Parts: sequence; C-alpha cells; structure tokens
Amino acid sequence: MPATIPFAQLPPGSGPRRVLFHPNGRFLYLANELTGEIRWYRWGSHSGALQLTKSLSPYPADFSGQRSAAEIAISHDGRYFYLSLRGDQEALITYSIDTASGALTEIQRISPPGKIPWSFSIDPTGHWMLVADQGSNSVDVLAIDAKTGKLAATGESLSVPNPATVAFLPGK
Repeated sequence: MPATIPFAQLPPGSGPRRVLFHPNGRFLYLANELTGEIRWYRWGSHSGALQLTKSLSPYPADFSGQRSAAEIAISHDGRYFYLSLRGDQEALITYSIDTASGALTEIQRISPPGKIPWSFSIDPTGHWMLVADQGSNSVDVLAIDAKTGKLAATGESLSVPNPATVAFLPGK
C-alpha cells in the first residue's frame, strides 16, 4: 500500500544526494549535498510512510564556508554511520548509531587521505573503506576498527584519474 504522502518534504536548497536504509530496515538516512545536513526517518514498512525523526548538521553553528556532503554508508553490523564532506571543510566523519532511535552521535572526524572525497565504499569484509579522492586523482584505503568503527589511514593508494565512485560487486 502506498504512503498517504508519497514523498518527504525538504527545505528549499537542500540538494538531496544519497539515501540508504539501516540494516534493521527501520530507519532511512538522507544526506543533503548543498547543506551537508543529515536527516533520518522512521520507515513504516507496511504503510510506506517516512516520519522525520531528526536532522543534524555536521558543521559548527557559525560555519559560513562552502557546505557539501558527498557520500554516506553504514557499517555491516549497523553500529556506525559514515559521512564524507567536501568544500571548505573536507572530512570523513564517523557516527555511532543508536539502533533503537536511529540517532547519530559523532565519534570521529578526520581529514581524508586525499583531496575532494567524492565517494567511498566499505569492502564486503567490513574491514576497509576505499575513498575516491577526486582532487588528488587517487583511491585511498582506510582501515576500519571493528570494535570502535573509527577510521585510520593505511598509506595505501591507487592513482586513478578523476575517480567518481567506488563499488564492490557481490561475490559468490
């Protein structure tokens, strides 16, 4: 059955870029490219309805520079949420996820290994994140700590002209 209102209303100028479901299927997360804002919704799987739970900005309240959210991902175990920022405050941010409410709490903010982190993906084992750093023409490898969700640079990098996305194909 379709939702009564089959869309989510966003503030003008948000620029929705990425959406993904939490592995438990109860929450949907949205990254807005132009504002950097992250929104999460409760998902009514029977009704198809989205109910806005909360939104947050990864920027300080007094930030006046260019805002740009690029990519989001959730760890395979559903405990951690990852966000990349471009613009005047390039960063890779790790949040813990409260699986009861969907709430995000920032636990780490690091500079990307390269410039302009356009996209990233977590490998099927959940141990590695590959970041397409478009401004430095590289795909860089970060290690993911399974206990804390935190990222660490490995120094491993592959030269790739203008990388735009990283994806892992399903294996057999």
